[in-house]
Amino acid sequence: MNQHFTITCLNSEECVFPCHFQSDGKGARIMWYKKKAVVSCTRYGDTSFASNSISAEDKYKGRTGLYDDHVLQGNATLVTA
Repeated sequence: MNQHFTITCLNSEECVFPCHFQSDGKGARIMWYKKKAVVSCTRYGDTSFASNSISAEDKYKGRTGLYDDHVLQGNATLVTA
């Protein structure tokens, strides 16, 4: 089921972008994009994804995060500062 909703964020405030997915509980690679720019790219657990040099663009480094303890349970919610 696709759900569409509007998220409004104000400057200098934390913003939460909810995301839930079906997880096998073993491993995942979570990638968030803004247009074509990589905002966040993180690997969790045992993954078969090839290790590569994809990383967040400099302007997003240190400004984003996931709820690490919940990713393998299917929660890829992105928090920005």
